[in-house]
Amino acid sequence: MSEPASHRAPNRRANLIIFGMVLAVALPAALSYGYYSFTGDPTMRPLGITLASLSESGVPGFTGDIVVLIEWGRSARPLSTREEVKAALQAAMSVYPADTRIKLRETAGDRVRVFFLVGENRMGPYSLANVAAGIRPAIEAYGMIEKAKPASAPQG
Repeated sequence: MSEPASHRAPNRRANLIIFGMVLAVALPAALSYGYYSFTGDPTMRPLGITLASLSESGVPGFTGDIVVLIEWGRSARPLSTREEVKAALQAAMSVYPADTRIKLRETAGDRVRVFFLVGENRMGPYSLANVAAGIRPAIEAYGMIEKAKPASAPQG
């Protein structure tokens, strides 16, 4: 026996309502993930935005660390290799009491540029010949951010 038409209509409407609710919840996350997959923008990653992921990606303003960003042009031919430049910058920054991460990004062009990112501050670009001029401002900005951080509540 088949069901009367009056019983099928509420069932169909309930299914449409459930489908609409699932679509309303899932569509924004799916679109956001699609945008993230296409652009690599970590601020659009659905349900995956954490302070650690944003600071790891080098998004300014999400970490108190100093991020040294080296933009290396694909056709650049400097005297030093990428590894030598990273090692020299790491050695130069290691004498300061600051958490430093060095990131390398390949770009178009024939120039090598260095930026120092501290919180919302962006210092640079500096050429490899002048990169030492950016260390002191970066350390000073780091110190200001550290001083501005609220003291943690006493535990006990």
